[in-house]
Amino acid sequence: MAGLTAQNLAGLTTENRMRSAMKKTLMALGFITLMSALSGSPGCKNDSGTTSYGTPPPPPPASNTVTMPGLSFSPSTLTVTKGTTITWKNTDATAHTSTSDTPGIWDTGNIPAGSSATTTFNTAGTFGFHCTYHSAMGMTGTITVR
Repeated sequence: MAGLTAQNLAGLTTENRMRSAMKKTLMALGFITLMSALSGSPGCKNDSGTTSYGTPPPPPPASNTVTMPGLSFSPSTLTVTKGTTITWKNTDATAHTSTSDTPGIWDTGNIPAGSSATTTFNTAGTFGFHCTYHSAMGMTGTITVR
């Protein structure tokens, strides 16, 4: 350690302390910058589709409408509770019916293009149905009443 004097050693110690203090300051500033950037991210704020209580929003109410687009029922299979009224909506350019496969349960009769009819289901069971005019072309369905 020739050439090192007490004054030189004191200077190195002061310089080391200053470097150490500078490193700590820079690390603290880096940490603060990082935390600030993360906490202000607009993409994290309530974008999960849940309410503020963490529960998902309720599902939309089940549709009680069956449309008749083309030569089909949509939906062609559905489940409802006793007392439900179904609206049969003809969205086609030709007349249709909604008729139970079991005679006498229900028959809407002719539903002209753009018109609707309703049926209320008060008896539990599974019921096949069809369009009187187009059942041979596959215009059929099933409704389950619980």
